[in-house]
Amino acid sequence: MTHTDPQSIGPEGRAPTSRPTLCHVAARATDRTVVAIAECLAPDFPRLDPATRAVVLADVTAFAVSQVGALPDFLRYPYRLALVAFEWLAVLRFGRRFVALDAARQRAWVELWTESPLGVTRNFVKLVRSCALLAFYDHPALQDALHRQAARGAAAPEIAPPAVDAAVPAPHVGAVS
Repeated sequence: MTHTDPQSIGPEGRAPTSRPTLCHVAARATDRTVVAIAECLAPDFPRLDPATRAVVLADVTAFAVSQVGALPDFLRYPYRLALVAFEWLAVLRFGRRFVALDAARQRAWVELWTESPLGVTRNFVKLVRSCALLAFYDHPALQDALHRQAARGAAAPEIAPPAVDAAVPAPHVGAVS
C-alpha cells in the first residue's frame, strides 16, 4: 500500500491522478456530443455577426454541458449512456459518428430523433434543446441584437402554422359524453 502525502490531497478529498479515469474520458466525449447538438439547435434568428455568434454559441454550449453535468447521478449516468448511443447510432445511418458529421447531417440526425415516434428519443433531445434555447435567447448579446432589430422595425421571420391533418377530426368543444 502506498501512502499519499497529505499536502497532495485535492479539494475533493482524494489524491490527484496523473491520467484521467474512464469516467472523465467518457464525460468529455459526451460533452462534445452535447456541444454539437446545442450548436445545431441554435436558431438563425436574429442574424448575428460571426464573432458575436461564436461567443453566444460558446456560452450556450457551456450552459448545456453544465446542465447535463448537474443532473443527479441517477439521471446523469443514463443520460450519458443515451448520448453515447446517439453519437454511435449515427454510424448506422451516415457511416460516421455524430460529431464527425457535417452540419446538415447533424441537423438531420437531431431532427430524426426529435420527430421519432419513440418518446424516449424525443425526450432525449428535449433536455439539450431546452437548455440551448434558454441560454441562447437569454444571452445579453442576443437580447441587444433583438432590441436593435426591433428599433429598426425589422420583422421576425414568418413561421408557418402547423399543418392540420384532414383525416383527424377536430375535437368537439363543449360536447357532453
